[in-house]
Amino acid sequence: MMASASAEQSSAEQFGLTSSEIRRELINAEVSRILSSPGFKRAEGLSRMLRFIVDRSIEGDRAQLKEYCVAIGVFGREVDFDPKDFALVRVQATRLRRKLEQFYRTTGGFAPIVISVPKGGYVAHFEQGSVNYPTSSFLEQAWASDVNLLPGDGSESSCYARGLALLGRWDEKSLIRCAGLCRQAIRHGADFPSLRGLLALSLGGLYWYDCLPPDEITAIAREAAAEALRADSGNVHARLVMGFLAWVYDRDPQAARHHLNIAWNIGQHRPEVALLKAFRLACMGLPAQAASELAGVPPLPNWTAASEVMAAFRSLAWGDWTKALTHLKIASALEEYSPFIHWCSGFASLCAANSDEALGPLSRAASLDGMGGLAAGSLGYAYGSSGRRKEALAILNDMQTRSIVRYVSKVDMAAIHAGLGDMREARRLLEIADRERSGRLPMTLFAPEFSVMRRGRNSGEFARALRTPWPSILRRFDAPARRLGRETASV
Repeated sequence: MMASASAEQSSAEQFGLTSSEIRRELINAEVSRILSSPGFKRAEGLSRMLRFIVDRSIEGDRAQLKEYCVAIGVFGREVDFDPKDFALVRVQATRLRRKLEQFYRTTGGFAPIVISVPKGGYVAHFEQGSVNYPTSSFLEQAWASDVNLLPGDGSESSCYARGLALLGRWDEKSLIRCAGLCRQAIRHGADFPSLRGLLALSLGGLYWYDCLPPDEITAIAREAAAEALRADSGNVHARLVMGFLAWVYDRDPQAARHHLNIAWNIGQHRPEVALLKAFRLACMGLPAQAASELAGVPPLPNWTAASEVMAAFRSLAWGDWTKALTHLKIASALEEYSPFIHWCSGFASLCAANSDEALGPLSRAASLDGMGGLAAGSLGYAYGSSGRRKEALAILNDMQTRSIVRYVSKVDMAAIHAGLGDMREARRLLEIADRERSGRLPMTLFAPEFSVMRRGRNSGEFARALRTPWPSILRRFDAPARRLGRETASV
């Protein structure tokens, strides 16, 4: 494991990354986060002003940060205007300072870089956030139940190996345990950059699972990734997390492309890199390219179940449901207690428009997962689309009860309503998920649960929000689902 980490470091150096560039990336990521917040979304003038001030401050061009230059560069004044007769810059600067303070008091919460514009000028000030990881009460309780996750010898390599094994299961509980293990190891003095990257990736996985409030889990994942990049600018896991957050939460395609391109150049043949790249290609309606990306991943040594899942994903991208299910049956036999693999089997059956066949593996996945989250949403959809409304409504009622005491994914609830034929309520819940920046919102671009909605009126609004094209998204997925869609609509 140590050799792998050093290899990644040398790759990063060859890629030409410096500490100043890492700082610039973190600042740009924070600006994107600020501009995507409710207080700045509709304030175009303030957004332009903040971007202008930050860019000039990073470049050290203080001459461009006078009131006269701001008026020309941001507000389009002519070069011969008289600043004494134009107070808009001063007024907007005051508003900008108040908005930034309000952002960090409310929406912003924790941030690895804090941006401010001190009074008396127009130069941005960048301050490093607290080095203590932000946490949530839910995660704290979950970690408290695992008093000691560290392996017997407590070595960094053993911690990393155990963390990788937990990460490979890719279910909610295992991701929480993986994050807890890495956190414990770091607090016990494990100075191993790959552990910080693993912590970031497990927290990024929890964001994708949509099992915690998006603003809460993204703040934790972002800081973990930032810490990993400070230790090792070529940390592939941290780059993947920063890229995914920039793409889905910040809606900043330029920043997403930057981080993901670095990850793809450094870790071209790593399965987690190929999976995220294939996932993004699938969301863009490019199944052939997604399958090709997965085909380039070599078999995983001593990890047969994961290799079978990768082979199943390739078959899914090509629309070969029978072959995908064969691979997943092998994987399920090897990892009998993996809710994620059982969910994949059910998902493949749903893609093949076979809700009845999906019920078995989805029920198994939901029972292993405690009837929460991803598996429960798909199971509720399968029940609803196969005419078993009573069972679907029972799962939906359970979700609504849970939502009183903890966060519940709106995407999962929307899937059940779609299965029941209530497209209006499903769309309303997805609109909430869109406002919350749910980590699972990209799934609506190709998941069979939302095939009917993709062909309905205003079908492109969620795709536009994610900056993703909406041709006929994944025709191979949608074609066999049309029959299921007609059946669902008639229930």
